Amino acid sequence: MFVRLWMTRNPVCVEPAMPIEEARVLMEDNEFRRLPVVEEGKLRGLLCESDVRTLPAIHAGDPVEEIMVPEVETVSPFTPIEEAVRRMYEKKIGCLVVTYHEEVQGILTDTDAFRAFMSILEAGEPSVRLTFDMQDDGHGLHELSDLIEGYGLEVDSLVVHRRRADPGRKIVGIRVRGRRVEAFVDSLWKGGYRVLQVLIPEEEESEAPVDPRGA
Repeated sequence: MFVRLWMTRNPVCVEPAMPIEEARVLMEDNEFRRLPVVEEGKLRGLLCESDVRTLPAIHAGDPVEEIMVPEVETVSPFTPIEEAVRRMYEKKIGCLVVTYHEEVQGILTDTDAFRAFMSILEAGEPSVRLTFDMQDDGHGLHELSDLIEGYGLEVDSLVVHRRRADPGRKIVGIRVRGRRVEAFVDSLWKGGYRVLQVLIPEEEESEAPVDPRGA
């Protein structure tokens, strides 16, 4: 999945010469935390709410370029979302400005990143969530795929990563639907997969009225 699917498109931008007070009002009225600073179509910097909020009132008439962040981390719309999030994490920043051919196309914030991963990890339909680990021998996922197919299950999401404490094994988080999930879990145990957690969605209560006299 690419950044362009999750970024905020066509963000409001300000010019370097805009008075800081005017930018502050713009941010407050629209609940913006960051504003790209653009001049003649080119990105010049980033104005952050924290810098505006702590600025002494005497400087309210100064231009935005006086307090903007001049060195801005940018990313392409076609960068994988996980790569963008990794950069935000490593650099300890809350957003990336999305540019294409040096023009601002959007902005990817930490909130956008959370929304993206929630969408990736969550299933749209009620499903059973399984967490288990398996040997990282190059065959585990192929065997898992065969098991899933053999029990006629539908996969809503699948996430795999290596265990830090034991690099020879992988943790798998999967959401599946189907009538034979219980038998699937039993096969995981028998196949050497260590099942860590099974979460079954609660059945929705019937909205039909109940006759207290019985049927």
